[in-house]
Amino acid sequence: ANGLSAGGGFSSPDNATFTVGMSLTEEGVNQIDYITALLFQFIDLAREQGIQEWMFDEQKIMADLSFRFQEPGEPISYVRSMARMLQEYPPAELITASYTYEKFDPELMERIFASLRPDNVLLTFISKTVEGDRVDPWYGTEYSLSSIGTGRTKSWMNFMPETALALNQPNPFLPEELNIKTYQGKLPSSDLSSVAAKPQLLVDGGGIRLWFKQDAEFLTPRANFNLYAMTPLFNNTLRNELLSSFVVSLVNDKLSEYSYPANLAGVFFGVSQRARGFTVGVSGYNDKQPQLLEALLQTLTAADFAQERFDIIKTEMIRNWDNATLQTPYTRLFQEVQALLVLPYWSEAERKVAIADITLEDVKAFVPSILDNIRVDALYHGNVVPSDANAMLTIVQKYLHPVAAAPIPPFGQIVKLPANTRIVEELEIAHDDSAIVIYFQGEDESLQTRATVTLLATIMRTPFFDTLRTEQQLGYVVDARTMPILKTNGLALVIESPVADPLELETRIDSFLQQYSRELSTMPAASFGEFKAGLVRDFREPPQGLSELSNRYWSDILVEEYSEDSGLQMAAAIEALSLEDLVSWYNRKVASPSATRVVSRSAGREQRDEFVAKRKEQAAAIILDEGNLDYLPFKQRAEKFQSR
Repeated sequence: ANGLSAGGGFSSPDNATFTVGMSLTEEGVNQIDYITALLFQFIDLAREQGIQEWMFDEQKIMADLSFRFQEPGEPISYVRSMARMLQEYPPAELITASYTYEKFDPELMERIFASLRPDNVLLTFISKTVEGDRVDPWYGTEYSLSSIGTGRTKSWMNFMPETALALNQPNPFLPEELNIKTYQGKLPSSDLSSVAAKPQLLVDGGGIRLWFKQDAEFLTPRANFNLYAMTPLFNNTLRNELLSSFVVSLVNDKLSEYSYPANLAGVFFGVSQRARGFTVGVSGYNDKQPQLLEALLQTLTAADFAQERFDIIKTEMIRNWDNATLQTPYTRLFQEVQALLVLPYWSEAERKVAIADITLEDVKAFVPSILDNIRVDALYHGNVVPSDANAMLTIVQKYLHPVAAAPIPPFGQIVKLPANTRIVEELEIAHDDSAIVIYFQGEDESLQTRATVTLLATIMRTPFFDTLRTEQQLGYVVDARTMPILKTNGLALVIESPVADPLELETRIDSFLQQYSRELSTMPAASFGEFKAGLVRDFREPPQGLSELSNRYWSDILVEEYSEDSGLQMAAAIEALSLEDLVSWYNRKVASPSATRVVSRSAGREQRDEFVAKRKEQAAAIILDEGNLDYLPFKQRAEKFQSR
């Protein structure tokens, strides 16, 4: 199994189900009866040993903490939840009902155990290997339905008992120290928002930069630790990129023995892959974070990975790449635009070829090589003081050994599209719908250009949808959106349609663009001001919780924006735009017949033949079709943004 979950399923006032779900490997598909037998062995073990009161108390403690230190959410979600709960609880208990553990009741658990039997189970198996004898009337999916015979249920009882099965032990990550630490230093002035007051650079030397900020706003016993270990080896070749993916996946897989109890205790951690290295994150209650960070880094540096898990992860990687071809047409077209614009970038087909000869020994050997020459950026923010940050840094230095002379890897490159050029990417996607994505790139990475594209997409979205979806009914997926790639922003227009081929879709879009040029230029000042004010308000919206603020700080550190908050900068840039600025950019970069555009498209099954018969491209277009999707020569010749 690659994943497992268990808990309450469907419920009604007088009935409920208990559900166990598993995501199976290819080997697991062949072992359904053995897996089911193991499940009932575990249920029998729990019944025999009993659910102990300390287990109930752990759940009660975590529920109490969740209630005491809950962070605000979206008001509409909260109201919707309260309305639903009114069907189940008296009004006086609405706020606390979800968190209340009133009493430990062994007799109730005995009655529940009595229902968890092989002769009272619904077994559902979903796989491409299923050959059904019935057809679902709504979706046309084949399926079968049959009774589980007594012979099969008895066979589950005949499997050899698995001695490795055991109930969980007391959770070592349950937080104990929950005091809000006394603020050290000068409190921020009341007129300085938490967003604008950037973290302090606590350490800068020896290949390490450590930013720190003690929380003075949300006052919960939580903290967020983020670390970016930068090494040029992580993404400089396709092979190294794949080796890096294996390292990250295997570390997270091996950490699962810690992650489940840690997550139950309100602490979350893991490793992620990035273009210039890998990131480490530890968040939640700050009490046990040093232990988790040490366990994580120890697992990474030891590289004690099992062959069986390597094989499973390799199979899953290949399966995911194969499944990429099954994504909706417009999603695939967006990915194709990104493939054209980004360096480095490798296709699923290239990855499948390159992964074939990678072994577990290659992955193990790769770990020390990436740790030999790294630099570290880190942020610690929350209910912590400088000594806590330095203690976390000591753990980092114990395992990672940053080097002051290590080179800082460059940011990725973004292709700067040639002026007055139309580039067509054409895919043959096995789908009934046609789809098109038209991309217009900002001419530079300036804040003003990024703000212009963002505001334009906001203003265009509704009329674009109303015209092409509501009035012309071309399809359900109709959108005008920004397409930011690092600090290069672009405008993307997308339609997925069951009724029109890509040529017709582009004609309809062009017609809209010409008409909208007049509408935009005559927009009333009050309407334009309302659009600006709404967007500015979104960027200036204060973070609603500690994690949201931490993520904002960390996102800026990742793109080396140290002095000012990028969201507040964007708000100021949008506020400074005039309608004349917007109209000028739109007419030059979007509506003009000579404006550079990338057209990514595919024809649906029904429209394919007609589409092929009638397409005639402009002589100036650069055509990249199924037989010519090698973008590398084009990208190597093109000018680049040195993006961040």
